[in-house]
Amino acid sequence: MKASEFVSVNTAGKVDVSGAGWTQAKYFRFHVLITKEDDGALSVIALNLPGVGSMGDTEEEALANFREAAKGVLESYTESGEKIPWKPSCGSDDIPVGATYKWIIVNV
Repeated sequence: MKASEFVSVNTAGKVDVSGAGWTQAKYFRFHVLITKEDDGALSVIALNLPGVGSMGDTEEEALANFREAAKGVLESYTESGEKIPWKPSCGSDDIPVGATYKWIIVNV
C-alpha cells in the first residue's frame, strides 16, 4: 500500500491516518517561525494558528515546548466545541531576517 493511500492532509493541517489500520489519531501540521531572542533563547510561534507559541534554550527544547502548548490549545478548542481558527500560512517574503521557518507535526 502506498503512503498516499492512507495518509492525507487537508487544508486545516489535519492528517488522517484512519485508513492505515492504525488506531485513529489526530495529527496537525503547524507552520512555525523560529527566532532568536536577545537573551539567546529561541521563540517558536505558529504562523497558521494565532496565539500558539513557546520558547526554549535550544531549537529542540523550543519545539518540544511548542508541541505541548499546541496540544493544550487544540484540546481546549476540541473540548469547548469551538472551531479551530486556522489561518493561511504566510509566504517566505513575510519571514523576518534571521528567522527560520518549518512545518512540524503535532499529534493529539
